[in-house]
Amino acid sequence: MTSTLSTVIVLALCFVAEPAITSHRVAAQTACNPAPIIDSQITLGSPNDVVACQQAIINAAFGTSAGQLPTTLPVVTPAVANPFPDFTNVAEVDNYHDPATPPQAYPEDALLYIAGPVSSGKVVILNGGHQGTCDWTAFDPGFNLQATMQGLLNAGHSVFAMNMLGCGTNDDLIVGTYGNLAIGYYVAAAVEAMNYWDVTGEFNEYDMVGLSGGGWTTEILAALDPRVTTSFADAGSMPGIAFIDPFSGFPAEYTLSSYYGIAGFLDHYIMDSYGSGRTHIQILNYNDDCCFGPAEWGPTLQGYYGETWDQYVANYANNIAAALTAISPSSYQLIVDMVATQHQISTYAQSLILSTLGGSSSSPAPSARNRQLTRTSRFR
Repeated sequence: MTSTLSTVIVLALCFVAEPAITSHRVAAQTACNPAPIIDSQITLGSPNDVVACQQAIINAAFGTSAGQLPTTLPVVTPAVANPFPDFTNVAEVDNYHDPATPPQAYPEDALLYIAGPVSSGKVVILNGGHQGTCDWTAFDPGFNLQATMQGLLNAGHSVFAMNMLGCGTNDDLIVGTYGNLAIGYYVAAAVEAMNYWDVTGEFNEYDMVGLSGGGWTTEILAALDPRVTTSFADAGSMPGIAFIDPFSGFPAEYTLSSYYGIAGFLDHYIMDSYGSGRTHIQILNYNDDCCFGPAEWGPTLQGYYGETWDQYVANYANNIAAALTAISPSSYQLIVDMVATQHQISTYAQSLILSTLGGSSSSPAPSARNRQLTRTSRFR
């Protein structure tokens, strides 16, 4: 079968100097064969590789040998109290309880904010990462999660507000206790919710947006479950760096070698991107005061890789684009956000999300001045 190939590369320079973009070779390896250093190379070279790898991580995350996602349904309590009574375009709030994850893994309930009276028919899974609380009204407004939620609702998109296990405070204990199964527990609420929506038919598309650990959750879920159509991971991860000694401090779910030895973040980005109509958009905040920006790069990573942050990001984006030439249909974008002033979903990112997803109300397209480096690859 012949596929139509098109590649769009946009480099809008807002830096004083943009690093040269050099091409790193993409290693030809067996699907899901770990690179010599975990997450240092792409191991997927074809659609068959992607499917085989997806089945392998499903088996690891859910303790199965069939390569199939669990069919568990959530316990749904309709019409609970709305924590945000001032939010607009909310028809109802339902509570979703995960019955499968053991209590010792600290599963947390999620709330579905059903858009109405205006509805696009889409639902967006939203995860705010390691907040230290599951009370969304208590989230630091600087992260812009409440604003993101309201923007999605106003566009007619229902929002499934899910939490990290233990509200993001018990990662080391959970991963230390359950190993690879912890990966499945982190995404179980969303998988179960999609199972339920498959039965009820109440939505025609499932998308996801995540910040920080929620960005990580987005990248994991979209790789495991191709029902996620468009996924946005904001400040969620970078390939390789969690495994570089002595660079450390990541939550345990980022460094589980038994899982990432099957498929590293690079392979996850490719799995996130693969499939008809699917798109994965990775956002890195240049001025991030927490995670995955130049401030975190520092002398350890600079010395290990022999590259600046700018060069490293451009190089791995090029490698993904090169790999996707043989893996279609697929769509991946890497965006460096200069508008973000901290660890947050910036106003630019919110506009990007809304313009990409469309909806029942018009959303402004992101301004060109907010773009510095975009590496976009679409293979249909």
